[in-house]
Amino acid sequence: MLNIASILLAVALLLHPLSAERVFAATACSGYSDVTTDDWYCEAVTNMQEQGVLSPMSQFNPAKTANRAEALKVITEASGISGIETAAPFFGISADAWFVNYFFTAYGQQVIKSKNGSMNPEHPITKAEFLIIFMQLFEIEPAASSSCGITGVARSDWLMTDQQTAYLCRAKELGIATKGFGDATMTRAVMMQVLYNAISR
Repeated sequence: MLNIASILLAVALLLHPLSAERVFAATACSGYSDVTTDDWYCEAVTNMQEQGVLSPMSQFNPAKTANRAEALKVITEASGISGIETAAPFFGISADAWFVNYFFTAYGQQVIKSKNGSMNPEHPITKAEFLIIFMQLFEIEPAASSSCGITGVARSDWLMTDQQTAYLCRAKELGIATKGFGDATMTRAVMMQVLYNAISR
């Protein structure tokens, strides 16, 4: 008797020949079913998971746009800063939200601020915002000058620093990031790669 599952797999591979190579040539990366060892961000994901920055789950969702809550979580965990716990709502964030302590910690470190009484944790984070928060939580001093050719970065509504461009210039000097400082959002895959590059500098 024919195995129905085998037939369906064969049909799927015939309809999508590129998937055949992915199924048989690559293996899952760090236990994530949607990341393979052939993916360019696999090393970064593996390293971050080994450091406890990422939690083992069935899926990583690499193409998903990273938001402020996710960004604060991974930067805070990577920095080793002891989290400040709160049992009360915090600028519109529920006390039982999984990310409330990360916002409370970053606020206590004077890295972020509230606009109109909200932290907007669901808002996508830009690469510039991510790098500036990273630089501050890792206590990396900004560049002496903010004249390093970086343009097109709008003033963020929730960062507390007045040295936004100077931090990005310092990131450029260190080779953490050399381009793409604009207000474009990041996928979760790009976020992990940027964090891995920054820590491994």
